[in-house]
Amino acid sequence: MISIDIQHIIDNTTPPRLRSAQWNETINALQSFQKKLLNELYQIEAKKKYEMAFTGQVIYLEKLLNDKFNNSGTEIYITDRVISSRFYLHNKNEAKPPVYLYNQSEGEDPLYLFNDVEYQHGFIIHVPSGLVTNWNEFKWWVDKYKLKSKEYTIIEY
Repeated sequence: MISIDIQHIIDNTTPPRLRSAQWNETINALQSFQKKLLNELYQIEAKKKYEMAFTGQVIYLEKLLNDKFNNSGTEIYITDRVISSRFYLHNKNEAKPPVYLYNQSEGEDPLYLFNDVEYQHGFIIHVPSGLVTNWNEFKWWVDKYKLKSKEYTIIEY
């Protein structure tokens, strides 16, 4: 953003015959409101630049959550969600062990085959158990930066 120096503009645009102590006091009184608004604008700009530095990548999301919500020594960290009993259908030439399908009447536990669309791609956010925070705000920040297709779970450790 362009920095604006209001005093410099006034000094360079005021004709020399009007430059007096009374004139400067009047102009300074009038420009104080504009300076206040300009300072608020600079603060908003700094805040938005900070927010734009983060993405949905794990390392950035972890840093954001730790900056916003974690004042203790332990950290908030993110891990992938893992489903251990995932079976895939594969081709014969892939040399994988065979997966057999059977009827329920054969007395075996059912075998579930997952399609990639059915599998929930997601992550787990591990939060220290002593963390006291506004959980709605916490979830809002996570929802703002995560991919819309990702689901997450918050677990205290």
